[in-house]
This record gives sequence, structure tokens and C-alpha cells, in this order.
Amino acid sequence: MDALIVVDMQNCFATEGGHIFLKQAKEQIPYIKKVIQEFKAEKKPVVYLAVVWDAVAKIPTGLVNKIPGNADLDNEAGLGRGRWGAKYVPELEGLSDYYVEKQGFDGFHDSELDTLLRRLGVDTVYIVGTTANNCVYATALGAFQRGYKIIALRDGVSSFTEEDRSVFLGNIDNFLGNVK
Repeated sequence: MDALIVVDMQNCFATEGGHIFLKQAKEQIPYIKKVIQEFKAEKKPVVYLAVVWDAVAKIPTGLVNKIPGNADLDNEAGLGRGRWGAKYVPELEGLSDYYVEKQGFDGFHDSELDTLLRRLGVDTVYIVGTTANNCVYATALGAFQRGYKIIALRDGVSSFTEEDRSVFLGNIDNFLGNVK
């Protein structure tokens, strides 16, 4: 069975004013919404992945060092639990069948994602979201290492630069699965 994994389409990344805003992520919301609706029409599961932190100690050290504002869990535009930035963008809110929180880049690491997908009988994951060079790629690699077939949907994957997006989608296509 196929499932759609929507990676980190949270206000922090995909809404102007978010702590780590990417214009490309915002621009891809209509495409991602269309894909979600197609999966739901075919009764295929849609899983939202969201990075949410409730303690600075749970934030990967590199993310605190490289983007110090991540450690401000009270910042409404960031990823602290319950903050505006941690919530899914309004255009996609309420469209998922499942919601899985994660602490780092890989949606499978230290989360319930693999258990959920296996319980649902999923063998193929379609991936959209942000960012290609971080959470999308890490989640695709996590899926690959667990034996899932992977299809990344190019028009629904964003990154900080087009170069990063192309390189990491190329890695997925060349080594982990397919990019359509």
C-alpha cells in the first residue's frame, strides 16, 4: 500500500514570519494540498511529520549552534511545542490522517512513523515537504534503510536553494528510490 508523508509543512518553514521561512515551501502549498486530496480520494493514508521541541536538550546540537534562535522555545515563530511556528500551515491543517512528531531531521528516528506505516501495511512512501537537503532527504534515507519503496514528488519538495534541492533529489533518484 502507498502512503503520503508530508514533511514539516509548518508555519516556521512555510509561512512568512516563520523562524526558518522558505519562499519555495510556501509556493508549493497548493500542489501539496492537491496531492493530499488525491491520496485521500484513493483512501491512501496521509501522514504529517512535524518537528516539535519541548526542551532545548532535545534539539540537535548542530541546530542550536548553527541557528541559535532554535533554542528560544518561547518564540512564537519557532518550533517550540504549542507555538504558532510548530503548527501545520492553515491551508493543510486537518487534511492528514496521522500526525507524527519528530525531534531531528529523519522522520523515522526515535518516532512512531515506522510502527504506524507497518501497522497500516504500507510498503511505498511518497514524500513531499521541506527541506530537500535536510528533513526530506533524511526521511527518505530512513525509509530506504527500513525497506520502503520511495517516491519523492519533485514539485512538492522545497529547499533553501535550487542547487540544494536538485542535488538531494538527485541523490534520492540515483540511490534511494525515484523522483517524479
